[in-house]
Amino acid sequence: MATSERVLRLLDVNVMLALSLANHAHHRVATSWFEDVGAWATCPITESAYCRLLLNSHVTGFELGVSEVFDALRTFCSVSGHELIEDSASLTAPAIDVSGLVGRRQITDFHLVDLAARSGALLATLDARIPPALAHEDRRFVEVIPVD
Repeated sequence: MATSERVLRLLDVNVMLALSLANHAHHRVATSWFEDVGAWATCPITESAYCRLLLNSHVTGFELGVSEVFDALRTFCSVSGHELIEDSASLTAPAIDVSGLVGRRQITDFHLVDLAARSGALLATLDARIPPALAHEDRRFVEVIPVD
């Protein structure tokens, strides 16, 4: 993706965590990728998941209190280029083809791809398993950040 064009990226929670946690396995990759991102977004689902996971010391490697987590979210969202994508998307009337959805672990991924498609954005993710599950024409709404 050319960095000169303004493309809004909806960050999935794993990208958010990788950017925020220096001890995350993909922190360097995510940070390097993010340097070229001008416009990026969160949504209520990714923000809630971010808070939930930051409260889990098995994920972070350390304890954080609720107020610290909310401060971390505010700080994260104050980084230049941030937008909040309001979420009124429903999988009852998706903008993408959901016929490739086969299990419970894909629900949130498909919802986020659908939300990105409706918002003129790309879902930015570290999960290379998402595009192959999508219909070919819907893969254009996903940007996989290479980790290798």
